[in-house]
Amino acid sequence: MALLTSIDPDHSGNGKETMAIENTPLSPADYGLPPRTRLERDPAGRICLIIDRKSRVIMKDARVILEKIEKIRAVEPDAEVMLMTRAPVCSKSLSCLADHLVPVAPLT
Repeated sequence: MALLTSIDPDHSGNGKETMAIENTPLSPADYGLPPRTRLERDPAGRICLIIDRKSRVIMKDARVILEKIEKIRAVEPDAEVMLMTRAPVCSKSLSCLADHLVPVAPLT
């Protein structure tokens, strides 16, 4: 896990050193996924499936995402998997992902 240290990042003038923890990259090959799949583990231990694009996530994409998540859960049955994306997600896709216990978070 990579640690980042910065002094006074918010320019508040207090000069205190703060620690920020980054996500740890994971190998998609370990889960039987294509090499272009981007996976990371966040500090809370969740596996984040990263989709960094601008085009909308539609139901067809949601089905592919769920297939990838099934492969991840086959390797780590107790893992909490979440989707992180910059793209807008259609309401049907959000509902489908929620039905399969996949939270969606904005990618920052």
